[in-house]
Amino acid sequence: MKKISAFIIFSSLFACEEKVDGNSGPCGGFAGCPPDVEVVAIDENGEFVAADDVYWYFAPDSAEYDGEHALSCVTGDCMTWAIQTAPGASFYVAGNREGPEHNDPYCGYSGYDGQPVEFNEASVTITLDLSLHEWCE
Repeated sequence: MKKISAFIIFSSLFACEEKVDGNSGPCGGFAGCPPDVEVVAIDENGEFVAADDVYWYFAPDSAEYDGEHALSCVTGDCMTWAIQTAPGASFYVAGNREGPEHNDPYCGYSGYDGQPVEFNEASVTITLDLSLHEWCE
């Protein structure tokens, strides 16, 4: 009886519905709940910026590695990206963005950052530093 009461209280707080996708996060087993991992990006001034691409992957030297997996942009301006269900306890997220056009056709501006994620069944927010850096070929 206590488990049923806890389910009713928990699900009413998040307006969740049962699901069967194997999510082990804070809303494991429920739909309509916050994502396990959210990713935001900042620029060289510490301001939130839109990323061009954000993805997750397992360690490249691990047996689990199967390439990069795109995250879903969850806001119209792509300031926030999310993984609804964490793929495991340990993985990486990375992102990039391109800057304004450079006046030299052999140069440009871009930002990249990647970070490890240790997921332990609690929602995680990762901040990527996508400060723009000048590069030239």
